[in-house]
Amino acid sequence: MTTRSTCHRGEGFTLIELLTVIAIIVVLVGLLFPAIQAALRKADIARAQTEVNSIVAAVKAYFTEYGKWPVPASWQGQPDQLNLISTDNNLLMDVLRSYTNSYSGSWNVGGALNPRLIVFLEAKTSTKSGDPGIDERGRYNDPWGRPYVIGMDLNYDNNTDLGAPYGIQYGVGVAVYSKGPDGQTWSGSGKNDDILSFR
Repeated sequence: MTTRSTCHRGEGFTLIELLTVIAIIVVLVGLLFPAIQAALRKADIARAQTEVNSIVAAVKAYFTEYGKWPVPASWQGQPDQLNLISTDNNLLMDVLRSYTNSYSGSWNVGGALNPRLIVFLEAKTSTKSGDPGIDERGRYNDPWGRPYVIGMDLNYDNNTDLGAPYGIQYGVGVAVYSKGPDGQTWSGSGKNDDILSFR
């Protein structure tokens, strides 16, 4: 009587099978990565549009409450473009957020511009300068970490002059924009990815 030895293959993957599975996973991730990046970009653009609109609503609510723009008295009646708020939008954010700090140059020390201490704007805060949301310096930054640009009809001519590249926005009391994902202001040619509260 002869006995045949039977070899049983061990349970699990061989090295070739394991490498094949890893290669397939790498290929799938490579194919999905651009789609994930595109979805994240769309989400950032949608967030920026929402934030732009909320800034406009907050400034308009302030105007309705106090009958003037949320800027110092020396700015009221000035040509719009001379006082365009961009990199130092923290001064405006102090007023809209009812932040009554006492640092030098603040517009709202002791509630000077917002004496009723009304919170017109709520936003996500961050602990680092240049982060999205309200950063450590009090600036309101877009999802790419750049301050929103804000213009108001300071001379009450029913137009807001944003200067280059957008010029005068007729019939607009307050206008806000972000330079968008590329960080460049629209040059007038090519694709415009800026996020605007107007047009």
